Amino acid sequence: MKLHRCLLCLAALLAVPAHGAEAPPDPAAPVYHVPGGQPAPGNVTDWADRCTDFTVNGWGFKDPENTLKLIGQFSDPAIFLEFAQRSLDPASYAHIVGTLADPATAKNYLEWSDPVIYAKWSAALMDPNFYVRAMQPMLNPNTYVRWMMAPMDPRWWSVAMQTMNPVVWMKWLGAPLDPRVMAPLAKAADPNTSLKWSQAMSDPANFRWNGFPAPAAKP
Repeated sequence: MKLHRCLLCLAALLAVPAHGAEAPPDPAAPVYHVPGGQPAPGNVTDWADRCTDFTVNGWGFKDPENTLKLIGQFSDPAIFLEFAQRSLDPASYAHIVGTLADPATAKNYLEWSDPVIYAKWSAALMDPNFYVRAMQPMLNPNTYVRWMMAPMDPRWWSVAMQTMNPVVWMKWLGAPLDPRVMAPLAKAADPNTSLKWSQAMSDPANFRWNGFPAPAAKP
């Protein structure tokens, strides 16, 4: 019995962390990223999602490298075809309103207070190579070939013909009854949304000026 008690005491002592030992990270704790540090979208659909989502669409201008990727993507007519296709669906506009109502939008734009962004841009604007890379899509003959071939792309004509499709017009007439349309609008009108926005606007973690310490970056 005494041996059993000793083993229990020893186990209890081993379970207590030593003084000064670093505690394991809390998986529920928020992880803050460097402004503009999200990975680049993988395809045209992802790019369109990123551009129409106000919680993350500042990504393209928070880092000069991101801006170069944005210039390269928007030199391709495929991204404009994606936008044209989405413009025919009223749910696409409701989705944009829904992202505007998301308090994460406040954080997205308050990140512009981070001086790291301006330090990166100052360095990039003094780098001649930055201007060369920014002009590369305009100097690439393939860019002009893609644009000249666009009028012969049947996908463009398909979008144009859809504007005369009665099904598209019925979508717009039925939009007030479509849950995909009304849910984001109801979220925007919800008083809790305004409360969350106020909390996001007053959260020191969303600011980087006046000496507020920046949270630890994600490794």
